[in-house]
Amino acid sequence: SIGNRAEWRAIIIPTDISSFVVRNTDKNATDSYRYRKVGPIHMFNAAAIEKADKPIFIVEGEIDALSIVEAGGEAIALGSTACIRKLLKFLEIVKPQKKLILFLDNDESGKKSTNELSKGLYRLEIDHKVIADSIAYKDANQALVNDKNSLSSFVRQSNNI
Repeated sequence: SIGNRAEWRAIIIPTDISSFVVRNTDKNATDSYRYRKVGPIHMFNAAAIEKADKPIFIVEGEIDALSIVEAGGEAIALGSTACIRKLLKFLEIVKPQKKLILFLDNDESGKKSTNELSKGLYRLEIDHKVIADSIAYKDANQALVNDKNSLSSFVRQSNNI
């Protein structure tokens, strides 16, 4: 820490031309020094809706999306569960060419958000599958860190949906 400023070793993930997410990589960082969003919240990798050649995982965080990509899949991160309506509005205009796989966090908030998103996709008649309870981890990144082979196998099987 330098004066009022804290020094971070971090990953910076651009989410749009005017926004990015900063993720502290220090395992000892406290919660208040772990994660920052700068600029308006945007979905990460939304272009996959039009460009993907395999099913698209919808996850909560950018690191989760990168974890799915590392495991061989395609993913979009909401950036926040508050962006569900934003995604649904986007999908009213840009219809996905591939099935969407809902893989939000395996916690109470994630389950509630998955239900809300699934209802919206059903209303829009968009093909999707819910798989949140399919793994024993909180999210895709935790699955990647703890058992990359199982996550990769899971993603490969999901790509064949």
